[in-house]
Amino acid sequence: MRTATPFLRCTALTAALLVLPLLISACGGGGGGGGGGGGGGPMLPPADPTPELEGTWLGSGENGDGDVGLIEMDISADGEITDLLLDGGSTGSVGTIQTVELNVYAFELSDGFGGFMIVDLTSNHMLYFDGDIVAILELGATALPIFTQADIQGTWNGTSTFSTTGNDFDGRVASSLSVAMNDSFAGVEDGVGFTNEAATTLDLNDGTFGRYQGRFDDTFGTGDLVLLMSADKTYVAGYACGDTASFPDQCSFVFWRFML
Repeated sequence: MRTATPFLRCTALTAALLVLPLLISACGGGGGGGGGGGGGGPMLPPADPTPELEGTWLGSGENGDGDVGLIEMDISADGEITDLLLDGGSTGSVGTIQTVELNVYAFELSDGFGGFMIVDLTSNHMLYFDGDIVAILELGATALPIFTQADIQGTWNGTSTFSTTGNDFDGRVASSLSVAMNDSFAGVEDGVGFTNEAATTLDLNDGTFGRYQGRFDDTFGTGDLVLLMSADKTYVAGYACGDTASFPDQCSFVFWRFML
């Protein structure tokens, strides 16, 4: 559940962005531990023009402390991030975006964080990861609805991706998830099947920000599955991390569209 504290950066990452081994242990666990961002300072690489991303993106995100909250990002047609807001307050961070491949972008922020973005074919929904915050963003959304348990039930299809220790994009594979009416689930990632861990389900953890949490079981072991739902409830983004993983290493980031 969301804590009483504001939705901010992971405290350990903010205090010591470049001390990577310490950060993994301090911020570890699920949605967020992870390495510092790509930059480490205000010197940013040149931006690639990204008119397809121009506008204001809004959605929910989870930081390295496990807090969930509202995230908003303004992007110019020139490929510049002109503002990043957490729970309505500007972080003062700006950044630049570089095209990696179709619908995949790398970015760096002036606060030293950085990572990748993946968007759908219409450039209206986005999986966002900056080394601390994992988020689902929607272009033009202005507010989040109330989310329910029933919203996650059904079939979701899309892609999984991976992150290197530098939070760089590291390829995509096909993946999918089906959630039954009793909230048990099963899916496939890169041809490997997974199900809910015995006696567990995929449950709504926060109805304000649309966070769903569950436990998965596959041929490699068990782990945590965390999903965040878009404002229009047609996409989810999140991560799956095995119990032995050190976030983001050995974790996959998922980006799925609701099919039926």
